[in-house]
Amino acid sequence: MFPDWLQSLALFWLFSALISSVIIYLDITFNRPQPMKIMVLAWSINALYFSVIALVAYFWFGRAKPHTMPMMEHHMQGMDMDMPSKPITWKGIFTVSTHCGAGCTLADIIGEVLVFFIPVTLAGSAVFGSWGLDFVLALLLGIFFQYLPGREMGLAPKTALKKAIQADILSLISWQIGMYIWMAIVLFGIFTPTMPRDSAVYWFMMQIAMIFGFMTAYPVNSLLCKKGIKHVM
Repeated sequence: MFPDWLQSLALFWLFSALISSVIIYLDITFNRPQPMKIMVLAWSINALYFSVIALVAYFWFGRAKPHTMPMMEHHMQGMDMDMPSKPITWKGIFTVSTHCGAGCTLADIIGEVLVFFIPVTLAGSAVFGSWGLDFVLALLLGIFFQYLPGREMGLAPKTALKKAIQADILSLISWQIGMYIWMAIVLFGIFTPTMPRDSAVYWFMMQIAMIFGFMTAYPVNSLLCKKGIKHVM
């Protein structure tokens, strides 16, 4: 069904993504702990689709300094989440985007695996059913991943949840839109809706879809940071 070169490229990108994720996780865990614990998940999960691109980005500007400020001291200096503490740069927006990226990516992986075993349909379509499930899971996990840093910074549960919803709802929606655009091209243009979900090429297409999601969420995150709703890390 798929040409050999595409199969080889898909296997290479999937394997390199897994290796990149493991390298980042081990480096954060044993060498350079991040000031915010959620970032060990954010960087590692985003590497599952960005692959070596995430690895380069992490060691370029995402890796914590050797002597990171203790967590409690960091919190005391940054308790006011309504005041941005750092200038807005593309590197900062990239890092901020890994939050919703982690939630959406994990949601898409869980959703696609679930519908492989338990088919879900929407308007009579298995494709739309899986997309609907992915969307619901992305909202839940994305907001949760934004909620955790707020709790780490000492916010009350209700306040942290409110700020997480305000900060991530638009970026999560824009992420999923980008993913749907690419998968629609793949399933209704390049291949067919019956494309095997257990093939390396399908998951390679999902990785590209997640990159599309990151790109469509990036300008939204940039706007949210400029408005002070999100804050550069």
